[in-house]
This record gives sequence, C-alpha cells and structure tokens, in this order.
Amino acid sequence: MSLKKSKPFKKIGLKITGIDGSEEMLKICKQNQVADILYCIDLAEIDLVFGSQKYQYVISYALFHMIFDLAHIFQNVHKCLKQKGYFGFSVI
Repeated sequence: MSLKKSKPFKKIGLKITGIDGSEEMLKICKQNQVADILYCIDLAEIDLVFGSQKYQYVISYALFHMIFDLAHIFQNVHKCLKQKGYFGFSVI
C-alpha cells in the first residue's frame, strides 16, 4: 500500500482498504491514519476474499513488477469490483 498515493483519496472522503505484504508498511499506514481497514496479504499466494464487500475503485501502485501471475490478480480484482467499477494500476 502506498501511503503517499493513498492520502489524496482519503482527503476527498473515500474509505480506504489497504493491502500490503509488509507488516511494517501497514504499521506506518495505521500510524498515519490513511486506511480504514488494513490487510497483510501476499497477493501472489492468496485469493482476495472480502465476503460480500464490493469496491467501486481498486487501485494498485507499484505491484505488478513483483507478481508474475497477473491473470490471478486480474481475476481477484474482478471478483471484488462492483459492476462498472474501475481498476487503476501503475506499471514500471
């Protein structure tokens, strides 16, 4: 989760669910009160399961260069998006 990239979304009132594989990064995000909910998840190893929770926006920053099975990521994001939701991501 990118602390710097999440702040503008928080400032306009969006509720942020943060996901990162690093407990240290999540600790920093918690201290800075950026996210409403935080999950420590290795996205390369696990399916995203948020129950019936669906998101209008899913944003990924600086992740894809670390995960080689992008089909798995795109399938998981699709399951979490609301109909006509948006998935934004960066590439390096």
